[in-house]
Formats: sequence, C-alpha cells, structure tokens
Amino acid sequence: MQVIFLGPLGTYSHEAVRCFVGQSACQLIPQDTINDVVVYASEQWGMGHSAIAVLPISNSFLGIVEETLSCLASSALFGQTGLVVVDEIPLPIQHSLLVKPDASGESPSLASIKEVHSHPQALGQCAQYLERNLPQAQVIPSKSTGAAIPLVLQSSECDVAAIASTISAELYGLNVCARSIQTMKDNVTRFYVCTKKPDQTDVARFLSECRTTSKISSSMRRSLIRVQVPKSNNMDAQNIIEQLRSSSEAPWNAVQNIHTTTTSTGESILFEVDSQMASRASSHPHLSDTDTPTSWVQAMNSLPDGSSIACLGTWTVPDSLRSNTAI
Repeated sequence: MQVIFLGPLGTYSHEAVRCFVGQSACQLIPQDTINDVVVYASEQWGMGHSAIAVLPISNSFLGIVEETLSCLASSALFGQTGLVVVDEIPLPIQHSLLVKPDASGESPSLASIKEVHSHPQALGQCAQYLERNLPQAQVIPSKSTGAAIPLVLQSSECDVAAIASTISAELYGLNVCARSIQTMKDNVTRFYVCTKKPDQTDVARFLSECRTTSKISSSMRRSLIRVQVPKSNNMDAQNIIEQLRSSSEAPWNAVQNIHTTTTSTGESILFEVDSQMASRASSHPHLSDTDTPTSWVQAMNSLPDGSSIACLGTWTVPDSLRSNTAI
C-alpha cells in the first residue's frame, strides 16, 4: 500500500501518517505540495496501484488549510478522479525550535539566530514566541515544516533555525532549542485520509488495520459535502449558506463552519455534516448513496439551476474530535 503525504520526511503530515498506520506495512511517498499529493494518488490509482493520500485540512488555531480546500473544491481532483475521504487523523501539534549544533554539539544562543524557516501555518501558530524571543530573526515561510530542515543543515554559522516536529530533529541530527512554542498548547491539526476504492479488499483491510493500530474509536459518522454553484448564480451561494447554518434534519446535522472557494466555473461550498451511529464502530462503515445527506441539500429551494451536489466521503469520527467539528 502506498501512503502519500506532504513531505519531506519529518513534516507533521509524516507524523500523522506514522500515528495512523502504526506497524502496518506500507510504502511512504512524500510529495512537495498538497496538490502534488492528490495528483500523485490519482495517478497511482490510474495505473492500478492502491494508494492512500493524507491531507491536512484544518488547525484549531489558524483554521482551514487553503491548499487542501482548493483541491476539495476542484471536480478534476475530487469527483472525477473518484477520490473520497474515508477517515481523519487528529494530531496534537507540539512545535519545536530546531537548530544545527555547533562543533561541540551545543545549540547556538537565541540572540545569534538570524533566520527562522517553517510552513506559514507553523509560523502563525508560533508568532507570539517569535516576537518575544527572536525579534531580530527574519521569519521566512517554506513549503512545509520539513522543507525548512535543509536550510538549517546548510547553515555554516549555525544561525538558522526551523520550526518543526521533534521527529525532524531525530531524523536529521538537529538540536531542540525550545519545545512546545506554539501559542495554543491544545493545538490540534486534522488530517483527511483519502483513497479511491475504500471497499476494495486490500484497501479495506489496510484501513481496518490502521484504525485498530491507532486505537481510534467512534460513535459518530461524518460526511463531507460539496455544492457547486454556476458562475452566473454566485449571488445565490450566500442564501445556500444561510439555509445550511439554520437547517437540521434528522439524522444529519450541518456543521456551522461552512467554507466557500471560487473556481473557474463558479463557486464551491464545502461543509461537513454529522450523524450519531447506533453502536460504536471498530472498522470503517461506508454509507451507501441513499444514506448520505445529499438528498437533504437537494431539497432546499434556493439551489439555482445548474448546481451540483457531491458527497466527497463518509467516515467515522475519532472520539477526540467530536467536539471539534470545523473544517
């Protein structure tokens, strides 16, 4: 089984993958961007290879991951390719300040650090620490937390730092200069687990193994819904959003955090809906099309002509995320 994620090794996506797959046999394939993750996974399925894609979707401090949202809004990436969301991973985020040790193995002083590199989300989550402790340092965004590591390794004066996970320190021989530097100490990032044929034998077995290994249990189903509104009807999108926020029809409850993004053909509205399961699940139940809440959305009178509705996946929700419903 191929597991594709935002690389390089040492990113929080890599850490989420390690937490999810445990000891299950798989091939880890890091990619440079989130879009590359989705495209590569689709290509692997097109060549007959089973693959899983892991995508960061939201953070409890900074909210939605825009690049993932753009991928989900695209019919060419989610819809026509057959990729769907089949699970999610809650990962507590503990940011660390990593530096290259000097010749004696010691860490440089904070005052000597001239640059700090990391993914924009990580930089934002640690902004208060940087302002208080490294006011002299230039803050430079990178494609991922892992992509910042080579810049630290290449520094000859040991005056470059990265904000990343302690896994990166272990993998690349860096010193941890400071731990848990994020502003919110209960910082959590959610990751979507996506694949094309969740009921295919090898995929279903792998997902079941991962769920058992990671000791995730749940009593709630969640679905991701996408409503696409034609460009000529963009003004109607707000009416749809207002109805979604105020509507509730058993057994589905609309999540209040609804996101819109503009595409070449119009506007995409993405939101999650939850339903309580009758019993706890130990595997991955997959609802049939008739069980998804798309019929509830179709019943709304405000949908303009030419709109399309798609369920981009249904999965069970880890218990630790039941109070965190934002995408």
